[in-house]
Amino acid sequence: MIKVNFNGNWKLYLSYQTSYTQSISKNQTTVKTKVYIGSVKHWDINYRNVNKNVYITIGGVQKSLLIDSLNLNGNTKYLGEVTHVINHSSDGTCSTSLKISCDMQNITVVSSISGNRLRVGSINYSKSLSFPTIARKSKINLSKYSYNLGERINLNCNYKSDSFNHKWIIKYGNTELKSYKVKNNNYTTMLDYMGSELARYGKNRAYITLSIYLYTYNGSTYIQL
Repeated sequence: MIKVNFNGNWKLYLSYQTSYTQSISKNQTTVKTKVYIGSVKHWDINYRNVNKNVYITIGGVQKSLLIDSLNLNGNTKYLGEVTHVINHSSDGTCSTSLKISCDMQNITVVSSISGNRLRVGSINYSKSLSFPTIARKSKINLSKYSYNLGERINLNCNYKSDSFNHKWIIKYGNTELKSYKVKNNNYTTMLDYMGSELARYGKNRAYITLSIYLYTYNGSTYIQL
């Protein structure tokens, strides 16, 4: 729980707590923020009809919670929870900011000790946020890019998550020659092409070009980025 003080000379504060979950398939982080208002011990306040908003902004999206009334004597009052959905960049990284603001300049209290009128003040708070990088689609790694007919092609990829499934497809032009599904993400796929399978495509040619495609899935959801 993080505490942020109002800037007035009446000792009130906001406190907040964030939690998050991440979606690999959507490349998003969902942030939940719980907000409380409290008073320091011996700085009691009993104020009806406050009707002020606390604004919580993450990733440029603003949400609000209402402070309807205050009856605090060294304790806290739960104001509620807001949810923000944050999109990560294409490489899975995410850095953003959290801002909390509340203006209660016109909320004043007469001290029972000194008789002076004290004000609550306002809060303008900002904090940088960064979330764990979300694993994105896997990429193909080849030990080499030139093969002889009949030579084994070793296909490797930098798997991003143990929850991902993959499908390899090898094509000559628009013709699919072979596809292979991989569930064990630490497995090196080996596809063996014999000369007889490709001889007809390479007839009277010094070489032919094959295209290799790798599709990444989280369950049945295709990872596009």
